[in-house]
Amino acid sequence: MSVRHAPARAHRLADLVAPGLKGLEQGLRIAAVIFADETVWRNDGDNGYAWMFRTCDSVLYRFCDTRAGEVPKSVLGTDPLRGVLVTDRYSGYNGIL
Repeated sequence: MSVRHAPARAHRLADLVAPGLKGLEQGLRIAAVIFADETVWRNDGDNGYAWMFRTCDSVLYRFCDTRAGEVPKSVLGTDPLRGVLVTDRYSGYNGIL
């Protein structure tokens, strides 16, 4: 594969796995224990954040421009969780029930 085709193939791969991500997010929401964390992620000199949401048997990473609480809400939803959410007490998780 040539380097110039890599971005197009990466986007195609993202399109192929997108339906599976919904199922992964749903699995996170019903897990007994969810671990979540975020850290700074620099990309081409710009600040961004790598978010991690993990259960005992799955992990989901989300790379975003923001550290706002909207990110965990978009992954875990706004309905009450069935289990426990374990975090570092960052206030961005406060909107998750």
